[in-house]
Amino acid sequence: MQRKNIPKMKIDYDKNADVLYITFGNLKKSVAEDGDFLAGIIIFKNPSTKKVTGITLDAFTQRMRKGYLDSIVEKTHPYINKASLLKIYHDIERTSLQIK
Repeated sequence: MQRKNIPKMKIDYDKNADVLYITFGNLKKSVAEDGDFLAGIIIFKNPSTKKVTGITLDAFTQRMRKGYLDSIVEKTHPYINKASLLKIYHDIERTSLQIK
């Protein structure tokens, strides 16, 4: 079985702003081309290749607590799946509880 060249996903979370940043490879030359700006979901793409290079999710934990997981997945699929978002959310929540 041959593995496709898939860039590694990098996750950063800004606790003060409640913003989740997910990047796939290099963000240089990327532009916000897609997503739902009113819902706080921005998808970055390389304009020449049209490949997704990043996703920004504003008010991430607030939206997850309010039950917007399916809405987030709908707007970010197939770039990130439900299981990945749940794991990220639970990791953030667990870390936040340990910090207090």
